[in-house]
Amino acid sequence: SIMVDRDGYLWLSTRGEGVYKLAVRVDDMTITEFVNFSEHNGLGSRYTTEVFQDLEGNFWISTYGNGLSGLFGEAFTFHVHPDQSGATLSAVLTDEEGFWMAGNGKLVRYNTGLQSTRKEYGPGNGLPQDKITALFEDDNGYLWIGTGNSGLYRMNVQQGVISRYFISQNSLENI
Repeated sequence: SIMVDRDGYLWLSTRGEGVYKLAVRVDDMTITEFVNFSEHNGLGSRYTTEVFQDLEGNFWISTYGNGLSGLFGEAFTFHVHPDQSGATLSAVLTDEEGFWMAGNGKLVRYNTGLQSTRKEYGPGNGLPQDKITALFEDDNGYLWIGTGNSGLYRMNVQQGVISRYFISQNSLENI
């Protein structure tokens, strides 16, 4: 993934070289600062899927095989998301109360704060045994869940009810 943070730094996640944080001059595209986060300086894995910044300015990096890493200032913290194939995360979403993490057929909700909680959802809750590729929370309290091959699902977050919303025979439309 490619992300620009609120300070204008460009963040690039890679499959094998960790995450790059770059300061790029807009006028001539010259790189003026360069930092590589990898296992050598605390990142849990060199194989990353996504980088994003939460409302408090912290950075979250999802990885293949080693869960979620949070970068708070200069220190990493780790949140492991176990599933049948290890701790590979394919989608992450933050909000005011915590964050969602998703992988193969599993969705986990972490509420942070004074009383942190963790709740798991899976095929028993209506999710398919498929890779979750995207998460989006709308203004009406629904969590939208995109999958690799099983279409689009919608979750009523208050009730914890997940239902299939759309599926197409064309797998590209399901992404």
